[in-house]
Amino acid sequence: MSMEFEKETLEILSKRVDEGKLTRRRFTQIAAMLVGGAPLALKAKGAWAAANELVFVNWGGDAGTAYDKAYGAPFLSEAGITVKQDGSGPTEGAIAAQVESGKPSWDIVDADPFSAQALGRKGLMEPIDYNIVDKNKFRPGFGWEFAASTYFFSYIIAYDASKFGDKVPTGMADFFDVEKFPGKRALYKWGVGMWEAALLADGVAPEKLYPLDLKRAHDKIAAFKD
Repeated sequence: MSMEFEKETLEILSKRVDEGKLTRRRFTQIAAMLVGGAPLALKAKGAWAAANELVFVNWGGDAGTAYDKAYGAPFLSEAGITVKQDGSGPTEGAIAAQVESGKPSWDIVDADPFSAQALGRKGLMEPIDYNIVDKNKFRPGFGWEFAASTYFFSYIIAYDASKFGDKVPTGMADFFDVEKFPGKRALYKWGVGMWEAALLADGVAPEKLYPLDLKRAHDKIAAFKD
């Protein structure tokens, strides 16, 4: 296969991406198969330039720096493709708008699994090909059809130490106890982590949390809000 043929083929594929007939991800896959280990030697315009860059959207701040160190730099070294960090925040609405535009500029998003699964069932996320992605590298149960766990984090209780003296809240039951610890409260606006907090406050043992009893969690939060 000549270099000229490869270049002409890539230019045709590039045009199809511009016309919305081919996704950027599929373009990258075909291009990699076509040119083997020498994609950077070609200088086709348009989508080929974009194919040498993956846009990864997260929530900004230190996350972008950490992601670049953990994934971006190693991927550039191994695949020759730059991972551009975008900290604008991949909300469900923003992801849907990207796909529905017909020409999404985002390639990978840092979304909660429940969001990814919900969007995937609507045809707004691509399923993960576990023939390529090694599922054995995840903790058991953390590789889904449209999402895969890349990190773990914790929710904590923060309080004004000047309000309570030596008697401070030490667990979720205390957080939900407005008589023992009066004052305003704030919860994360999405369910992840908050369901668990409500159930722990309602007496569910940590090892008995899953599968989550969502009705019980919602009832606890509703009573708390009242």
